[in-house]
Amino acid sequence: MSIWDSSFNTLWLSLCGAFFVIFRIWLTEVKLHKELGSKRGHTSRFISLFFFIAMLLNFENNVFTLISVVGAPAMLMAFFAFDVPYYIKDVPQIKEKKFWLIIERLTMHPPAVFFAVYFYAYARLDFYLTLFTIPKFCGALILVIGPLFLFDPRVIKREDWPRGPACIIGAILSIVGNLLFYFQKKMANIDIITELGIEGLL
Repeated sequence: MSIWDSSFNTLWLSLCGAFFVIFRIWLTEVKLHKELGSKRGHTSRFISLFFFIAMLLNFENNVFTLISVVGAPAMLMAFFAFDVPYYIKDVPQIKEKKFWLIIERLTMHPPAVFFAVYFYAYARLDFYLTLFTIPKFCGALILVIGPLFLFDPRVIKREDWPRGPACIIGAILSIVGNLLFYFQKKMANIDIITELGIEGLL
């Protein structure tokens, strides 16, 4: 099952996803390896990569699409809390590779946020409800919580304290908010779910 209707050209979406997966890896691990330093381990950069993997897979009903949806509120908060001050205070002081650093930021939080706005506004109800299954939800938690506690220096090394706790709170709020939205949709449409015969829901 896909978020798109049959008329949507998914080939171009997959090609864009493949390009940005390669581009983001090259950008963070090669081009800006020195400039980003330990910031390469920030959870947002993993979620951004998962988003483009979801795009590569045409936003099918899978764990990467679920991460893109659930992580969107945290990405939105991160954009206003971290990116906006970065553009205002840090960018004017950058001497080298300013262009690439701006591109790196622009392709990190905004794409996932724009997708989530579209998703919540236009996604089919049956797709949304079947997206939240226990196996996919557990897989999403592992893929997001893992990098947060294994690689994110704001948590494991307390860099830029107290941004580490802020990231954890943001992740919790994103999860709780999406679960509340999901259960509200599920309860409000229980008759539709029964009629469609959808199985495997939480």
